[in-house]
Amino acid sequence: MTGLAEPATSDQELSRAALAQRISKLLAALERAKRQPNRREAYHLREALEMIENERYVDAEAAVIKAEHLAPLPAHVAKLVPTNNVWGIKQIREALDRLEGREQ
Repeated sequence: MTGLAEPATSDQELSRAALAQRISKLLAALERAKRQPNRREAYHLREALEMIENERYVDAEAAVIKAEHLAPLPAHVAKLVPTNNVWGIKQIREALDRLEGREQ
């Protein structure tokens, strides 16, 4: 170990950037379709953002795929009332920007 800082292009940073870009593309597709994310999309995107924040990139990628494919909500979550409080594109984009260090 040399004690030097990791290069800016570490696998971890690339993975984080790739996931952020993928989420951004999904949000752009929703904007082009002139619609907000549905309950499933919003849930899985929020999960992905939380997992990115916790540096769980494999789990975050799985959550993004679930959002892209409109995967059903987990059974333990589907009947919860808070799950009906769907984040819109603006809230998801703001959370993504915070994760990337871009405050608005």
